[in-house]
Amino acid sequence: QLVQKAVFESGGADSRDAGKALVALGYKAAPRLINVFHTVKSGEGFDDINGRMKAGVADGLLRKIDGFQERSRRNKSQIKATSDAKFAESTAKGWVLWWDTGVWKEKPQKPWDERIDGAEEEARKNGESGDK
Repeated sequence: QLVQKAVFESGGADSRDAGKALVALGYKAAPRLINVFHTVKSGEGFDDINGRMKAGVADGLLRKIDGFQERSRRNKSQIKATSDAKFAESTAKGWVLWWDTGVWKEKPQKPWDERIDGAEEEARKNGESGDK
């Protein structure tokens, strides 16, 4: 129900609260959030703006749970509605890989925090992964 409310419904504050609850669940919520990518791909697809919006919400919540994309893949950009379809799909595949290979168990990583790790734009310019 939390994933339905956070990702598939535009409920304003209710959707935000559901997203916060998913992040609070942590790794227990990850499989359901990763399943959003499959739902999008088999539904509207990553070519559709609505599909990228849903994938972007799941991507953003997963990034708050684990810093895999920013730190290991050096993928600082989150999926947005305006993102390229290939970029959105490759980011989604990265999350599926992260889960299926068990990287989340072996090397959990702190989510990217601009206050600690610096601005994403600066890290991108300098080619840093955010690891210290």
